[in-house]
Amino acid sequence: MVRRTAHGTAIAVTVYASMAGAGLYLARTNPEDTFSGAAFWIVLATILAGTVSSVTCGILASVGGFPDLHQRWMLLCYGFLLTAPLLRLEWGGPPLLPPGLSMAEINQVAIAHLGSVVAFGALVASRARDRRTTVDGMSGTWAPLVPLDQHPLHPASGRLRPSVAA
Repeated sequence: MVRRTAHGTAIAVTVYASMAGAGLYLARTNPEDTFSGAAFWIVLATILAGTVSSVTCGILASVGGFPDLHQRWMLLCYGFLLTAPLLRLEWGGPPLLPPGLSMAEINQVAIAHLGSVVAFGALVASRARDRRTTVDGMSGTWAPLVPLDQHPLHPASGRLRPSVAA
């Protein structure tokens, strides 16, 4: 228990110190003067808020005695922290696909999907950590699989009427 507490404290202090540095950069830099303009500044501020709030909620869950909830909050925190190396990969990859993109355009591509990558990655990691086979009070699945020919939108299902052009 002491080892976990010391390790968790070290992680939290590191995250808060890193985000304090990021916050100081954002406070001292006008949005238009950032690396790729105001949109990039907004994304950095969003990542800062998400990282700080998720690590704080993770700490509160741990102190409150909710280890599963703590793990899920920390997975989201790590997802936010991984946006930095993901962005570096994007600075190397997209210029190879359509050559001639400016850094501002590359960052706009990154802005468009990094948040969804973080949220989806944290969701997948969270579900992978859940080893329960049943949950009290729940039945079925959140993603029922229906054979394609029985899907209501498939023409063979007989449920669709042909549209008539007017």
